[in-house]
Amino acid sequence: MKPPGANGGGGYLPQVDGLRGLAILAVVFHHFGVHPHGALDWGPIGPVVFFMLSGYFITQSLWKIQGRAAEGSPMLPLALGFHARRIFRILPAVILLLVIGGFLGMEECSTTWPWHLAFLTNFLVIFQREWIGSVSHLWSLSLQEQFYLLSTLILFVPRAYFVRTMLVAIAAAGIFRLVCILYGSSEYARWLLLPGSLDAFATGGLAAWLVREGYAEVIFRPRISRLIAAGAVVSLVVSRFLRFLPDTHLGTAAVETFQAVFFLWLLLCLVANSTGMLSRIFLFRPLVFLGRVSFGIFVFHTLVAYAAAPALRMLPESPLLRAVILVGLSVAVAVPSYHLLEQPMNRLAKRLDFGKLGRSLSRWGAFAGRRVGGAPPQ
Repeated sequence: MKPPGANGGGGYLPQVDGLRGLAILAVVFHHFGVHPHGALDWGPIGPVVFFMLSGYFITQSLWKIQGRAAEGSPMLPLALGFHARRIFRILPAVILLLVIGGFLGMEECSTTWPWHLAFLTNFLVIFQREWIGSVSHLWSLSLQEQFYLLSTLILFVPRAYFVRTMLVAIAAAGIFRLVCILYGSSEYARWLLLPGSLDAFATGGLAAWLVREGYAEVIFRPRISRLIAAGAVVSLVVSRFLRFLPDTHLGTAAVETFQAVFFLWLLLCLVANSTGMLSRIFLFRPLVFLGRVSFGIFVFHTLVAYAAAPALRMLPESPLLRAVILVGLSVAVAVPSYHLLEQPMNRLAKRLDFGKLGRSLSRWGAFAGRRVGGAPPQ
């Protein structure tokens, strides 16, 4: 789910928006009840794509902060300002969802709203061991925000250790899921806690490093390009096979990692060769358009389904027809959200001096630390 304006400072990439568009279609069709048989159900893959893209773009953003800090700007105010701008951009849409949902009688909006505003939806689902109605989808947005906070540590990773740090995070995610299986932990904990998705985020960070260091073009070298592409496709096929093993099978711990390998290759193809065949596919204008408004589609699509449910009962019983109508309605809601809410908040966030807020908070923290450290014993 692309937060408005989150391009990571790497320049606008319409083909990446095309990838977002395909991912959001997979997610919403799955949520609207279209579940093709077996490996054809791509709904669960959507969050992996969004997590990887988040890792890619936030890594670029944090490197910009590192660069400004190297020029003499205080790092802590820059980091605090970065996080404040992001919250400022995405929280209004979540608030609007909860307000309208509560007005329409969605009980989950009225009773669980503090969890969603604190970006802790995934923890609520884990605690309750069940999905929480039409706001369940906010678990992935919460997970992204938790990663954004954790990713601040990238600022302190020396350049020489960055790749090793990302590889450790990728391995840690697989180990976490494996431990959850071995100890019979809740499936919700395995899939919805941040450690279980770190490999997707870290793969995005690894992609950013490969692009920055000029290694992304390696995948296009004539002698190995086909071999690398074949390996990526095999990784995707293996992930689809593992996905449909019993949840207690140890092999399911590697699903996300194999998926991430494929999407690492795909993202590098899109970023490093904007004129290649894959980029041309993802430059298909409807996909780019859907990717651009994907945040609004994601946030409001369950609200649309709830509001439209009475009218849809009068239509013939067809999950596909119902899903197509709901996707169209979700896009119709997302477009004004993009132009009237997301973009204005994005422009306002750029005008507001969040760096000043960050400097004030850091000075307050330093002052409080001195007061506590210098206080006489009681």
